[in-house]
Amino acid sequence: MDKGLSIKVTDQNGRVWPTQKPQGLVIKNTENGYAEANWSYDRSFQAYYSDLASFANVRIDNSSWIYNTTGTQWQGWLVGPTSELQGGIERVSAQALGYWATLNFLKRPSSLATGTPESQIALLFSGGYLPHLLNDTTGLAVTGVASNIFNTNNGTTFEFVADIVRDLCNRGTSTGLRVVPSVWENRKLVTTILPATPAPRYKVDVKWVESMTLHRSLLTVYNRVSVLYKNNVGTTVFINVDDTTTPSSQTRYGFNYGAGAVPFIRQYVADITSMGNMPSAVQPTDYANQYLAKYARLRNIATNAITLKPGALVMDTVLGRTMPLFAVRAGTYFQIQGLYPRPTSGGTGTQAGDGGTDKYFYVSATEYNHDSGKLALSPEVKTDLSNQ
Repeated sequence: MDKGLSIKVTDQNGRVWPTQKPQGLVIKNTENGYAEANWSYDRSFQAYYSDLASFANVRIDNSSWIYNTTGTQWQGWLVGPTSELQGGIERVSAQALGYWATLNFLKRPSSLATGTPESQIALLFSGGYLPHLLNDTTGLAVTGVASNIFNTNNGTTFEFVADIVRDLCNRGTSTGLRVVPSVWENRKLVTTILPATPAPRYKVDVKWVESMTLHRSLLTVYNRVSVLYKNNVGTTVFINVDDTTTPSSQTRYGFNYGAGAVPFIRQYVADITSMGNMPSAVQPTDYANQYLAKYARLRNIATNAITLKPGALVMDTVLGRTMPLFAVRAGTYFQIQGLYPRPTSGGTGTQAGDGGTDKYFYVSATEYNHDSGKLALSPEVKTDLSNQ
């Protein structure tokens, strides 16, 4: 368990708060990047409080860094301190937010010009709607999506920039892959394309899991997706896309799963009319296949947070080393090894079950408690891709 985290804060005038060990530090992140950090000190900050609370020169230059001997582990901006006096001791509590939160500062008309998702996000930069982020578009993934499908909406409503960015990313790629936007280091907005086959970045043995509840039910399976969309002339139409995966697959269930059995058919209706006119059925079909790839199989769903014990050894397969719990990120897949073996047809168990994708969990959020040393992972349980 790492107790070596420290905090540094600079105010808008470049002055540095004294670095001390934090009390009650809790670090929260989501798939969209650094989210929130809260901590407190038992000491006087009167000299700094007045400066940080002043609106004479308001800027998001009150930067906060959480770091240890290996470097910066979290970065954000200070929302403001709260000062209390109890028993002769002044306690100052502070809250910092990650820079993704600034995408909820501004709104713009919901209509978007023609262009790929990445080009539309670039226009948000040039249009002055992302002033708090680093003006750098090199981290925007090329989606391969046609550039003529984004004449969206009529511009009569305003949306938060965060919702617009999510909406653009929800178009996915030309091959139906999912795209996730995030802001991590250096205030840089990046978009990440998730692979068709989940590849866990993090792996941990089940012995390090303190608590977890798993649910497994056919009611989590959808093998027909009906997509409601607007065609090239703006007429609302729909298309049905069925899962036709070979029924022998152990992770996907075909449309007529079970030889000689009553077919199992469960439908999901996805309304993507808000995405604007589609030039053909290709994009709605890709959208449906993206949904089927995720939900046309029986899988484990963690119905509450997965809590890891202090000192848990989490292997980062990208960096090739174990990671401290506070450095584990959301927005990627997590594998728990040794949950239980998958039985063979002969009734014997094998450890091959660890390799099944039903042992992977997409982590939508994390929360690290510095005092307890525990990490809570929030697995994704959403069933509507249009809202992700």
